[in-house]
Formats: sequence, structure tokens, C-alpha cells
Amino acid sequence: ALDRATRKLKDAFSDQGAALTTETGRQLPAFLATLPGNGPRAPKNHQLITNNAADLIPYFTPTTGDDEAQLLYHTRQNTLTKVSFLPSPTRANNNALVFGSSGSGKSFNVSSIFEQACLVEGGPLLVIDVQGPELSSYRVLADALGGSYTALASAPDVSFNPFFPHDEVAALDGNGSGPTLDAEAVRYLSDLVALMALPEIDRRDDRAFAKEIARACVIDAYRRTAPDRRTPILGDVLDALSAYRPTEPEYAPLAREMLLKLRAWLSDPTRARLINRPSRFDGTRRMQVFDLFGLDKDKELATILLLAVRFHI
Repeated sequence: ALDRATRKLKDAFSDQGAALTTETGRQLPAFLATLPGNGPRAPKNHQLITNNAADLIPYFTPTTGDDEAQLLYHTRQNTLTKVSFLPSPTRANNNALVFGSSGSGKSFNVSSIFEQACLVEGGPLLVIDVQGPELSSYRVLADALGGSYTALASAPDVSFNPFFPHDEVAALDGNGSGPTLDAEAVRYLSDLVALMALPEIDRRDDRAFAKEIARACVIDAYRRTAPDRRTPILGDVLDALSAYRPTEPEYAPLAREMLLKLRAWLSDPTRARLINRPSRFDGTRRMQVFDLFGLDKDKELATILLLAVRFHI
């Protein structure tokens, strides 16, 4: 019966001028493989990648969305969908994931939500993109909504200093008698400097020592720049590391290793331009887009910038 049905299907294709190639002897195994739980019995298999897997998901099925409606927009099926980022009994958390194959409408869908959030709700929008100035749909949206678009890799006048101004890290000491550095900010900057000096730090047994050295140098860099209230840059941390005198002799080889690797950051033109200068980007707009396109060739730099942008957000 399967053979007859196969020939009938082939004849139908032939009537339309299309060629259809069939195989004999495999129709039954192929049919049985379509039954639930019988996929491994298929006579042929094909490895799926992420985009293929997304094609198998019925993401186009209309849905009414969340219980409450912060935002309301039309779908391609001309239905209305409610979106809410407020705490809800039906949501485990406030995060959302939009995925699909190329051209399925991911960016259009997200842009529609962003547009309403910016125009109706008045909320801040911060986007990290990887499309580049020529292809980024979020650049078009930023222009339309009066936002800013920053191409970190391709704009020669752009820089992103990961260190904070003095007034942003100032805090009172334990007795409330004077200014000191915010512990959370110092911890973040110390981890960032240690990661720059030792990209494989998570796999090292001496990572705690490295973070302690980085912490001492970050604090010293802020102390050195405090008189003129200048925001420290990576070069100031490098100067502090050059003058660092470890309290324990075991720290000396590790400090030397960190010093040499941080110097390599300043000798690289792209790295130095991006992170060893005062920040130069428009950070005052309600919508900000940071494009990391072009940084795929330097994954260490991309990681540091991604962390810096994340903390900026």
C-alpha cells in the first residue's frame, strides 16, 4: 500500500512538471519512524542546529499573552497580545525570551514592544546588539525614538571606560565620619581587572590572591586620582600595579604576571582606544543601543565590554 501511495504521489509531482526521486524498500521504516517514540528507527537522519530546531516550534500560534496588559500589540494573525513585565502568578520571573529562525520576525516583534514601552510607558531601554551599523534594526528604532546608537568597535571616537567617577563610588565609612569607596563597586572593578589580567582566572588555584592584588591596585588608583577628582582609567591601575609591593613574597610572581598581561592591553590599539580613555558615548538618552559587532575576533575584549555595559545598565 505504501508503494502504491508513493507511486501515486510521484505521478502527481510529474503531472506538475516536477521531478521526485523515491527509494524502494524504505517506505515502511520511514513511515514507522514518524510514529511517537520511533524517531531513532528512521532510515536516514539529519543533525539539527539551533535555527532548524526553532523551525520546529509553533511560535506563530496566536496567544493572548499575560494576564495583565502593560503593553498591547497586534500579531501577524491580527490578534491582540498582552505583555506585562510586572510580577505575576503565571510568571516564574520577569525575564522574556524571543527566538526563531532568520527572518521569522524576532527583531520586529521586540522592536514593537520596545516602541510601545518607550512611547507609552516612558521606560528606559538599553539594548545590546551584534548586527553592525549597516544591518542593525535597533539603530533605526533608536533614530526614530530619539535614542543613541553606539558602535563600540567601528566608531573611532567612541570609548567605554569601565571605571566609575569618584562621586559614583563614594560612600561613608563604617563610623559615618568620612568618604570611602563603595564595597560593591570595588568588588566588581577588582573582579574585572583580575579577569583582564588573567582571562582563565576561574580555572586557577590562585584566583583569590589575584583578586586581592587587583583590589589593592583599584583602591590605589582611586587614591592617586582623588586630588583632581579624575576618573581612573586602566593606565592608572597599571601604574598602581607597577608600584605594588606585596605583603607576602608568594604574591610577587603573580603580581608580575598580572602586570605583564595588563600592559599587553595598553599596547593593543583597539583595546586601548576603547577602555583606556575617558568614556565617550551618549549615555543620557532614554534609549541606548550598544553594538558589539566586530568584537568577535577579540573575545576577551568583548567579554570585558559586555560586563562593563551590563554594570552601566
